[in-house]
Amino acid sequence: MPPTTISTYGNGNGWVVIGNTYTATSSSATSNVASALIPGLRNSAVTTYANWATVTARPINHVQMLTTYHPPPEQTEEEIQAQLARRERWRECRRELEREREAAGERARELLFRFLTDEQRASYEGLNRRFDFVGSLGTRFRIRRDTMANIEVLNAEGEVTGALCAHPEDHDGLPPADKHLGQLLALQTDERAIMRVANCHMGTRPLYNGRMEVEV
Repeated sequence: MPPTTISTYGNGNGWVVIGNTYTATSSSATSNVASALIPGLRNSAVTTYANWATVTARPINHVQMLTTYHPPPEQTEEEIQAQLARRERWRECRRELEREREAAGERARELLFRFLTDEQRASYEGLNRRFDFVGSLGTRFRIRRDTMANIEVLNAEGEVTGALCAHPEDHDGLPPADKHLGQLLALQTDERAIMRVANCHMGTRPLYNGRMEVEV
């Protein structure tokens, strides 16, 4: 293979690299030209001939360069205290955000439980982490306390025949219980409309009049 050109000089004249040796085909190749065309060469030896020059470069000790310790500038007591104060304000903002999320989650659970029976609530809060219900057209569904594919379609025997995913718009900031309530109300109001837009992750959607209600 021809050597790789690493830089150009003049009218098409260039430097090429072969191992640790750089060769230039230029009548004006001098040590100054070598330094200009190959910056960063250290402890290099330059030999100039009539129409070309050879530069042998010794490898740079990159490990030494990377491990060279540069101590940070010393901070004054005022700068240290200001930095500590900024960190504490950041931590307090995070704690306040967590308190707001917990309060919103509790309000969302209380609202969801108003639409659930005692049995559904116990199943949702217990180890099962889910509740079953019947949609607007008589299809049996199950909502699990998950964030993806948490709507399950059940057959008459209670077996899962499909896993669907459908969420309210702009649901990223909603507490999980609000998402589950939105899914419950949508399926109890018009389950066929939800089936048209829900993503099916496993199994199949329910059949209505012998066909799936999916928009093409």
